[in-house]
Order: sequence, then structure tokens, then C-alpha cells
Amino acid sequence: MKFALDWRFEGSAAPYFVAIDKGYYKAEGLDVTIDPGAGSVEPINRVASGAYQVAFADINSLIKYR
Repeated sequence: MKFALDWRFEGSAAPYFVAIDKGYYKAEGLDVTIDPGAGSVEPINRVASGAYQVAFADINSLIKYR
């Protein structure tokens, strides 16, 4: 599963990486990769294009995108 962040790897993304490190995703049968982003709209575009299954994005950008 490809997961797009809205920005670079920083503290707020730590729980996602801890879950990878501790094997929580694998225990649920998920092979998760996390990629950095470059703003709130980019991860929305990644999911909309089908390239990513999950993204962290700003709700205001999502509403505007819609």
C-alpha cells in the first residue's frame, strides 16, 4: 500500500513510521510504503490518479479539489 504524506518526514508522521518499525501493518497483511509530499494538494492528486491508496492531506484542500 502506498501512503503519501502532505509534507516531508517530520514529527507528526512519526506514528506511521513507528507502526512500520513495530510490524503493526505487516501483522494486518499490509505492505506499507510512505513517501513525502510537497504540499496539501499533491497527495490528493496522487490518490485521485490511482497511484496511491492512502494520503494525508489538508481537509480544506480536499474540499477545494472536489
